[in-house]
Amino acid sequence: MRVIDSHCHLDFTELRPWLQTSLAQARAAGVDTWLVPGVTAATWQSLLEFCQQQPGAYPALGLHPYFIAEHRPQDVVWLAQLLKQQAPLAVGEIGLDKCIEPLHWQWQLQLCEQQLRLAEQAGLPVILHVRKAHQEMQALLKQVGFSHGGIVHAFSGSAEQAEPYLRRGFKLGVGGALTYPRAQRLHRLVKALPDAWVLETDAPSMPLMGYQGEPNLPHRILEVLQHIAQLWQLSPEQAAARLTAQTLQVLPGLAAAKTPC
Repeated sequence: MRVIDSHCHLDFTELRPWLQTSLAQARAAGVDTWLVPGVTAATWQSLLEFCQQQPGAYPALGLHPYFIAEHRPQDVVWLAQLLKQQAPLAVGEIGLDKCIEPLHWQWQLQLCEQQLRLAEQAGLPVILHVRKAHQEMQALLKQVGFSHGGIVHAFSGSAEQAEPYLRRGFKLGVGGALTYPRAQRLHRLVKALPDAWVLETDAPSMPLMGYQGEPNLPHRILEVLQHIAQLWQLSPEQAAARLTAQTLQVLPGLAAAKTPC
């Protein structure tokens, strides 16, 4: 059984006390690959160094909307240079978020558009963070003419909101939210669209049911896998094979990678 975590912030300091133990547990169960998204220009270099030292960890580079007040115009120039020099597997984590303060909405739109254009020019998929802004994100994707797909991280919208992303070659990320009994809409959507999903933890964020208030840990992706397998009425091995194949569809660099970055 091979399992890929398509979104895991292994480099975050919150994970350090448990990281190696959790990764060992994950590897023992078949988790061998992690996509590690970048969030700010200040952390890109340390993220790249982390991935060079951590077997199976691969970088994405981007400017996360949650840290919008920290981003500067020159960060986009540096990102363009790093995309050529470092060849990350994706541009991300980028996006639009109407739930943050301060909102800086026009700066969010501008920054997201610029990063989408860089990804389009580089031929790379994107890792999207979208909260309360699916309509605006679809407008940006159309405006840019973005054609390389990617992953909509932690998708919790409707089937109607999912459809335009799927048409554009995106997959939808699912993680700890699926383990909550109250997430009935998400349960129905995962069952209805089995070809749409990729597995993720977002560790150390998005704790699973039963672990509220604790940092999420990488090996807990296996519990998310169990929930998906139950919804699909498959064995964990069968569910893992489907999810891995779907992840490789949208992150083709993983299929080509022979060694960690």
